[in-house]
Amino acid sequence: MSFDKSSNPFYDNDNHSFSKRPDRQELSDEEQIQRMMAEIEASEQRQLDSTRRALASIDDSERVGIATAEVCCLQKIAPGLWP
Repeated sequence: MSFDKSSNPFYDNDNHSFSKRPDRQELSDEEQIQRMMAEIEASEQRQLDSTRRALASIDDSERVGIATAEVCCLQKIAPGLWP
């Protein structure tokens, strides 16, 4: 079964452009390299930010765990002091 491309709402006839960035063919080699380097640096920065957030969360969890363990130890030592 074949479909008429003009009736397919997903058919892209390339008569329009949704991207505000020029095609790589329109950029010089140096501009392409600069763009790729900027994209790589942005990706690396996002990854570093994500890693920092994850490590901060792990550190916070460790502090909460230590505090909880201390309270549990205190409850075991002096059970009458805790409700």
